[in-house]
Amino acid sequence: MSRKIARAVTFKIIYQLEFQKDNFDFVYEQTLEEEKITDISALEYINKVTKGVLQYNKEIEKNIIDSLKESWDLSRISKINIAILKVAIFELVYMKEEIPVKVAINEALELVETYGEPQDKSFVNGILAKILKENSEEI
Repeated sequence: MSRKIARAVTFKIIYQLEFQKDNFDFVYEQTLEEEKITDISALEYINKVTKGVLQYNKEIEKNIIDSLKESWDLSRISKINIAILKVAIFELVYMKEEIPVKVAINEALELVETYGEPQDKSFVNGILAKILKENSEEI
């Protein structure tokens, strides 16, 4: 199974958790079952990213908020874009040794093309570019 597919499944889990915050185990297991995920490397990636996003959720959301225009807050961003940004930011900040920056950004933009609205691509790209610039010493 490709990392692209594993990333899409991870996005789906994070997206569902935006609505069902207290049901991680249920959402996680149900999604893996629905998507028929059995590949060990895919399961390892999905597990690492979903649990990592939950663990660092406050820091990841702060990165998003700090990159927004002053009059914006998280409530103005679609749950789809928030989930995509969380996966991408986790990869950029916490998996920088494993996933090249260009890959993390490109894959996030492909998720936007698949699940988001046409205008969302430039928004997500802009947020990720700001985060990348602000964290360039660390990334």
